[in-house]
Amino acid sequence: MEFKGHVLREKATAAFCVTETIFDGDVTLPRHEHSKAYVSFLLAGAYVERTRASERDCSMGTVIWHPAGETHSDRFCEQGGHLLNLEFQKDWLRRIQSDVQLTQPYSSCGGLPYLMGLSLYHFLNTGHRTPEDLAIELLSLYTPSFDHPMQPDWFGRVLQLIHDAYGENLTLAVAARAGGVHPVHVSRSFRRVLGCTFTEYLGQVRLRRVFDFLRSSTLALVDVAVLCGFADHAHMSRSFKRNTGITPSAYRSYL
Repeated sequence: MEFKGHVLREKATAAFCVTETIFDGDVTLPRHEHSKAYVSFLLAGAYVERTRASERDCSMGTVIWHPAGETHSDRFCEQGGHLLNLEFQKDWLRRIQSDVQLTQPYSSCGGLPYLMGLSLYHFLNTGHRTPEDLAIELLSLYTPSFDHPMQPDWFGRVLQLIHDAYGENLTLAVAARAGGVHPVHVSRSFRRVLGCTFTEYLGQVRLRRVFDFLRSSTLALVDVAVLCGFADHAHMSRSFKRNTGITPSAYRSYL
């Protein structure tokens, strides 16, 4: 099938390939299928997607999990579409699926899946987000949960690891080894038990340590960023301002 979109950017990792694409208005993509599983995020525009079993009306904020081999067609509306596709590498997904059963196609609009898509867009721009963690957190949204309703026994070990090693390169894979479970189970349990993702919780712990350093030391901000596990000073400052409304240097001047 002739490709009818305009690729703006693309970045590949060992876990996935993310592509940002623009489609013109009134464009129709005939029936086709993708050899790899992927998640699509509609950043702007609208389109109608038809499969053998259903028809999806997609507006801005729509997120769709597509299993490999799903046949569908797409008809873009007058305003066209701005899409972000997260396509999973087959070998990586095969390793993940050894422990996790993925569900059938699923679509949603807004909410946590779309926020993860915006994080993916940020990764495409900066590369600051850990790519594999983002892929695992997304996959955990589309897998059935068999967790016990209470906090699992291993969860405390993972929390302790975060509080002890927040300044290191902590990933879902590292946390899963500490808990003795699959990374998808870690991701799903954080949302169920604490109401946030693993990455969000880790970020909260790191920000609390930034506050501690700013109040109790005269360390340069670049050193505080390194000690608290941020990629760099700019990354720390963005996170700090997003959560407090002021920069770390402004906060320190108020003390």
